[in-house]
Amino acid sequence: MKASLGLDILGNILGALTGTKLDVSTGFQNASTLTFEFGNVTVNTVSIILLDKYLNVATIDPTAKQIKQLMLAGQAAVTTAVAHSKKYIVSAQNEKGNDIKADVPVIKGIASGNLRVSTTDSKNQKVVFEGSDAVTFGGQAAQLRFDNSGVITALDQIPAGSGVLGIAAKPQAKAQGKPRWVTSRSRFIEIS
Repeated sequence: MKASLGLDILGNILGALTGTKLDVSTGFQNASTLTFEFGNVTVNTVSIILLDKYLNVATIDPTAKQIKQLMLAGQAAVTTAVAHSKKYIVSAQNEKGNDIKADVPVIKGIASGNLRVSTTDSKNQKVVFEGSDAVTFGGQAAQLRFDNSGVITALDQIPAGSGVLGIAAKPQAKAQGKPRWVTSRSRFIEIS
């Protein structure tokens, strides 16, 4: 799987792999875009059939008022698949779209033992970052629909790229955040 993204996203991914945000932009000088490949991908899934069977005998807890409102409004979803990897392969492209060489010694110096850094070839055009723990990079969900009595009426797979369900709250807020639908025109949404 490949995706073209910028250096800020790479910093966030490396931060997730190491626990510390790393700025490796000096190792990718003259790069206009980066292309990511995910190696050794693992996917955890929930069976849609078993989920459907479970939901068809379940009812909404009447004491969970906020959740009930979201469910009745069709704004509740359940995660059905999560993709993650310990290995991210990155190549840099110039403004013309041509692959360019990365400064691997500089990148290794910045990673300083927090991350395994290698290349896939002698041209240093693909840099491999590998951490000890897998980082989630993708997910899939199904939107749940219920009638007014709390009985499930639909389990719709959310189309790729249409959004995620998140908790919207300001970090300093005293009140709990409310779940809400988050959408993006890009393939990736940063959730922190």
